Amino acid sequence: MSDPATRLEQIRAEVQELHDQISEYIEKMQGSATAELADAQLEAEGFVTRMQSVVETRTQEVRAEIDRTRDRMGAAALQAEDKVAEVRDGISDGISAAGASLREGAQHAAQATRETISDLRSRAAAAIAPKKEPV
Repeated sequence: MSDPATRLEQIRAEVQELHDQISEYIEKMQGSATAELADAQLEAEGFVTRMQSVVETRTQEVRAEIDRTRDRMGAAALQAEDKVAEVRDGISDGISAAGASLREGAQHAAQATRETISDLRSRAAAAIAPKKEPV
């Protein structure tokens, strides 16, 4: 059999070799993990860049749509103001025409009333006037 010191030396050598293999494996795994992490980081950065681009594009589209809507609303507001003015003018003209017609009707009614009263006065005066006898 071998001497315990030799056997201990042999075990130490085997443990050292196993340690070296484990260290090498860990280094490979760390390198692999580091590379995967770097790839994932690059992919994430690319994704973020694409998302920023999409957000910027959509933001510009939304701003443009808001501007178009504001323009349409402004035009619609102007059209509404024009319609309100048109309706207001129409109502004002209608009221003026109705007032003029009412005044004219009242004037005609007053004139007819005056004529009727005058006619009635004349008849009443003729009825109560002393009659002259023919000579």
